[in-house]
Amino acid sequence: MLLVRVGLGRGLIVADTNDGLAAAGARGRVSGRRPKFSPAQAALAQRLYDEREKAVQQLVDMFGVPRSTGYGNVDREKTVPRQPMSLPRLRRDRRARSTTKVSSDARCLLRGDAAQ
Repeated sequence: MLLVRVGLGRGLIVADTNDGLAAAGARGRVSGRRPKFSPAQAALAQRLYDEREKAVQQLVDMFGVPRSTGYGNVDREKTVPRQPMSLPRLRRDRRARSTTKVSSDARCLLRGDAAQ
């Protein structure tokens, strides 16, 4: 019997809360925390990030917001990822090195022995 009464009371509280939120929304009141970034700041941050002028950490420092806010407001999915730089191949072909024949005179010079 007590559980039925508690359940009914909880249902009334939830209904009253939802009615209050709906009435506040009708009056133009918005609940919740205010965003750290204004829409103009968020657009500027996205533009600077897309043009690769600033990294997320630099944007965070510039606007004075936490790092999580910076990552939450920058859409990294639509930004084209950087292409890796093409570096010259520095590895040598191992097969060419292993099949190279060295004369006995050159082998002595490489070891530091005197030529015989």
